[in-house]
Amino acid sequence: MYQLGVLGYELDVIVGLKGRYTDGWDERMRPVPASASIINLSEALKRSVPYGCIITHNITDLLDVKSLMGPRIIVLHTTLDSRLHEEGSGITPEKKIAR
Repeated sequence: MYQLGVLGYELDVIVGLKGRYTDGWDERMRPVPASASIINLSEALKRSVPYGCIITHNITDLLDVKSLMGPRIIVLHTTLDSRLHEEGSGITPEKKIAR
């Protein structure tokens, strides 16, 4: 997320989501991008203008923002094979992609 700041677009970074080790942006890891606003989910849900792009990092995040308007990208920091194994799906990546 920090590196997206170089694009020059205004960014809303949603903090306070479930399953995080911290409730806010951890500035010990990296500074808040200059173009970013740190907001909570309820603030984002009040937005009436569609987002240009919504980036999520897991399925829970994706479900949390389901009512927001705008195209979505989900970034999974794992392989498809690992994800299917974690889910116990029994489906091979080749079969999952073919669906």
